[in-house]
Amino acid sequence: MLCVQAALRSAPELKPGELLFVNVHPLTLDLDPEASDWLRDPVVHAGLEPEQIVVEVTERFGGRTASVVKCLRGLRREGFQIAVDDVGSGNSGLEMLRELDAEYVKIDRGVVAASATEPGARAVLMAMATFARQTGAFVIAEGIEDEDTLRFLRAIHERDVFDHAIIQGGQGFRLGRPEPAAAVASTGTVVGIPPAPAHAGRR
Repeated sequence: MLCVQAALRSAPELKPGELLFVNVHPLTLDLDPEASDWLRDPVVHAGLEPEQIVVEVTERFGGRTASVVKCLRGLRREGFQIAVDDVGSGNSGLEMLRELDAEYVKIDRGVVAASATEPGARAVLMAMATFARQTGAFVIAEGIEDEDTLRFLRAIHERDVFDHAIIQGGQGFRLGRPEPAAAVASTGTVVGIPPAPAHAGRR
């Protein structure tokens, strides 16, 4: 609760179409199924609408997935959006994706970083991203830190086997440094996967 309030206090005024991603630990939701009360009130007090807030939870936790999903569904009924973070790092990812239909799915940085060179990591990334896209989620690859990883993700976009991109956005130092403020555009601190440069030096 205190972290949520701090994020709301530090956020600048949101422009139309901008969202605020707020990290909430799943165990907090597990222990307090009435999370909508302590989340909604600070949001309203900050002059925001629930629709402007994306509740971001990690799949990497040891709690009861069913109770967390139930709480997140309640938050969605209040108007909040949902993001599942660190997908591919734990054992709850597929269950949460299947049960939630989250608006945003963020593939774990460890999986993304290894995907360019390790077949196992590549299989996890492709499976999770494809699954998430089938639910209508906006899929974000985390941990894009070097050119090899970016080149691999670009290659996915250039293939003709999909009728739509299965990874729409990315995060990582190769794409840009983190924003100093908590307010972000509609895809979070995320940019689209840029195309291959037309000439050296161009991004």
